[in-house]
Amino acid sequence: MKTEQEVAMVIKRDSLADRICKITLQCPKIASRCRPGQFVRLQALAQKSILPRPLAVYQTDEDGRLEVVVKDTGPNTGLYSRLRPSARIRVSGPHGQPVEIKPEIEKVWLIGGGSGLASLLPLAALLEGKKASVIAGFRTKAEAFGQKDFGQWIKWFSVAIEDSDGQKEWHSDFSGRASDLFSLQLKGCCELMLSEVYACGPPAMEKAVAEICREYGLPCFVFLERLMACGQGACLGCSVPMMDKTVKYVCKDGPVFPAEEVNWNELA
Repeated sequence: MKTEQEVAMVIKRDSLADRICKITLQCPKIASRCRPGQFVRLQALAQKSILPRPLAVYQTDEDGRLEVVVKDTGPNTGLYSRLRPSARIRVSGPHGQPVEIKPEIEKVWLIGGGSGLASLLPLAALLEGKKASVIAGFRTKAEAFGQKDFGQWIKWFSVAIEDSDGQKEWHSDFSGRASDLFSLQLKGCCELMLSEVYACGPPAMEKAVAEICREYGLPCFVFLERLMACGQGACLGCSVPMMDKTVKYVCKDGPVFPAEEVNWNELA
C-alpha cells in the first residue's frame, strides 16, 4: 500500500486521562487511506531526535480528520501532547498491513494495556454483529480511558486496574492485570469455537495473553511497536524475531502478528 507524506494541521487536543491526550489532525490524504491495524509516523520535535515516532490511528472521518492518542512519556511525546490548534506537523502513512476479521469469526476479545488500547479502536468498528468484549488494563484509574469511544460498537468494556481501591466506576472493574481478568473471563465461557483475540500493550502483557490463548487453543494476534528509520523495511530497525528463525518487520509485515509465530524469548 502506498505511503503518503503530508503536512497536517492540528485541529484540537483533548485530554483523555492522566498524561494521555488525543490529537486531532487535518490530514486528508493519509486519513482516507488508513485501515484498521495501520499506523502513522509523526515528525520528531525534540532537538536531539531524528526518527519519526510511530503512533496508532485512533479514528478517522470522511472530512479528512485523523486522531492519534499520545501518552506523555518522553521528550517527543511531551511536545506532541502540548501541540496547539493550527500547529503544523509532518505525518507519513499509513504504514503496516491492515487487519481483516474473517466473516466466520463469531467472538472477538480486544485486550489493551495503557495507551496501547488506542490501536484497537479501529478494529471495534469491524465487529458489529459479532460477540465482542474489550478488556482495558491500566496501572491506575487516573490513566483509564476509552469506554465511550469503544461503546459506539461494543457493549462489554471491562477495566482492570492494577492499583485499584475497589471502587467500581466503570461498566466492570477488576483489581489486577488485564491478562488476569482475561483468564477469569475465559473460565466462564462455554464456547470458544470461532473466536479470536487481539492484544496491544506492553510486551509482558502481550506475552501473558499469548500464553493464556495457547492454553485454550485460541488464535491470538498482537500489535508490536518499534522505532524505525525508513518505515519501508530497508533500515531493518523494526525487526521482530520469529519462531521459524526468520525475521519480519513491523513497518511492512506488521504491526499485527500471530502471537504463536513471535519468538518472545528473543524479542528485545
